[in-house]
Amino acid sequence: MGRVLRFALPAGAIVAGTAFAAWALVRTHGLPLVQQRTGATLVTLALSLSVLVLAAMPLTWRRALMVAAMIAGFVLLFPLSLVRQFYELELPRGYLGLTLLTAAVGVAALTAFWIVRGRSNNGRLRGD
Repeated sequence: MGRVLRFALPAGAIVAGTAFAAWALVRTHGLPLVQQRTGATLVTLALSLSVLVLAAMPLTWRRALMVAAMIAGFVLLFPLSLVRQFYELELPRGYLGLTLLTAAVGVAALTAFWIVRGRSNNGRLRGD
């Protein structure tokens, strides 16, 4: 349990902080609430996929298949109108690049944390 918490708590804090930052950034530009939520959702999904990849390391074919299925599910959220309407998703117009940059910063922070954490575990990059 301790091993899981040593990864989950800091990773969760990074995901939450980055999602809040994305929401706050688009909110300050006066975008509608639905676009603010979608921006935060995009960042949360991107970072949760990163957490999944890091937790699944080393990738076996089964784990890679699981990651690919999750990515496919994420990608299919936006082209399908019925799904967009159901989840009330509307991309933050004019600020999608800023939202994706925020997600990239969060992914970099997660990856850096994972590498540093792995090195502190007897020089292994695997976080066990």
